[in-house]
Amino acid sequence: MNKNKGFGLIELMVSILIASIIVTGLYSLLTSSVVNYGFSNASSGAAKTSRQVGNIFNTLISQAGFMGYRMVMVGATNQPINSAYNIGYANPNWRENQSIMGSNNGQRLKIRFNGSSLEDDLVNTGETQSNGYVLDCRGIGVPNNVQLELEFFVNPNSGLVCRQNILAGTGAANFDNSFDEQQEFVIDSTVRRLEVLYGVSIPNGNNNGYYRAADLINSPLDWHNVSNIRYALVTSVDTGQRLVTTPGNAQLVVFQSNEFVNNDGVGDIVFQIENGRQSFVHRIMKGDISILNQYQYL
Repeated sequence: MNKNKGFGLIELMVSILIASIIVTGLYSLLTSSVVNYGFSNASSGAAKTSRQVGNIFNTLISQAGFMGYRMVMVGATNQPINSAYNIGYANPNWRENQSIMGSNNGQRLKIRFNGSSLEDDLVNTGETQSNGYVLDCRGIGVPNNVQLELEFFVNPNSGLVCRQNILAGTGAANFDNSFDEQQEFVIDSTVRRLEVLYGVSIPNGNNNGYYRAADLINSPLDWHNVSNIRYALVTSVDTGQRLVTTPGNAQLVVFQSNEFVNNDGVGDIVFQIENGRQSFVHRIMKGDISILNQYQYL
């Protein structure tokens, strides 16, 4: 007669050990998968955000100095109207046909341009309705009887901001009933830093190269000599994984010192990663834009 025999103590302990090893491996795999997913998702989001912000920023900045067919044909110029907001600008006074200005710390940028209308496409029709080629901060077309100033900067609480001001032309009610003459719009909330360099490329010039705003205004050059804007935007997207750690002094190099003129003692321009953002994916997106400025009109 056969007797039923169960697991002994040793067999049970071996089974528990094997199960523990399997569970530990599965937990480690699951944890690794979650972390990798967080990084992958955040990295993908950061890349998408960078492309979107870059497209918007390039479109708006490339309008600097635009006057439009009608104004060029009648020989009009951009008048030196000073800004109502000028904190942080070493030389805040505008000159005739000046189309850009940067703050002393290189983290604020202003541009000026005129709108464009159907009259610019169909000459002498008298139509001032926007043709949609020239845009304000919101992506809304600007008519050719409006001159705008846009200012770009990063607000620590809201991200990359575009602030606009009607300098000349029709009033706010005729431009857009919902629009204040001075108003701020958030372009993207993930942008943590904006840095701008200003390029000078004058034929037969001896001072050509890229300058920080502080060096440009203290050199023989001025804003009228600038023909290019080189910018860098730092985006920061959360991975959602607090397991990710980086040194407390982690930095990203935004611009290397050999990228700009008058860099003696300045060193690289860096972005310091905040302690509270050590679990974020940071990405630097750069661009270089040619603009219209005074000497191109001469």
